[in-house]
Amino acid sequence: MKLLARELGFSHVIEVDPLDTIAFPGGAIIAAPFLGEHNDLPFAKSAYLISAGEQRLLFAADSNCLDRRMYENLCAEYGPIQTVFLGMECIGAPLSWVYGPLLPKLPERKHCQTRRSKGSDADAALSLLDAVQSERVYIYAIGREPWLQYFMALEPEDDDAYIREIGKVLEACQSRGFADARRLYGKDDIHLGD
Repeated sequence: MKLLARELGFSHVIEVDPLDTIAFPGGAIIAAPFLGEHNDLPFAKSAYLISAGEQRLLFAADSNCLDRRMYENLCAEYGPIQTVFLGMECIGAPLSWVYGPLLPKLPERKHCQTRRSKGSDADAALSLLDAVQSERVYIYAIGREPWLQYFMALEPEDDDAYIREIGKVLEACQSRGFADARRLYGKDDIHLGD
């Protein structure tokens, strides 16, 4: 991506590794470790922790909480992360669908099925939220916006597994007294703090 961005004419391109920090006045952007979605391949993507004043926001994308300790360590290093943005496409495509053409030999079917390109289900999402001591969670619409139907394989229905998983998370967060917990759609106004 860095080389592509430079080729497109961007002169100041920064490539980050996990926990690299880009400071700005009053805060920083931290590249958070990312597990999930890309068939558990390391360094396929980053999540981003934004620290601004007393607020910390984690843009976890389609992270899968495969190791709660990773998020506990992030919280221990940077403080409680009040707000989490999370995708929850918790079924995902098998390894061979996306990476098959890049592999020298296709893995066995059972390996493709266990290394799916998926994010958190309800249990994993709640574990992540607990680990970072979150007070607010915003879950991406996951292909429900009509303009995404042309390039995503999802045609969401209200009874889809991932919609049910999102419902479980939102219900649990509301019962736990979260300041806010909702599924996003299109655009939204989100107010942090008083």
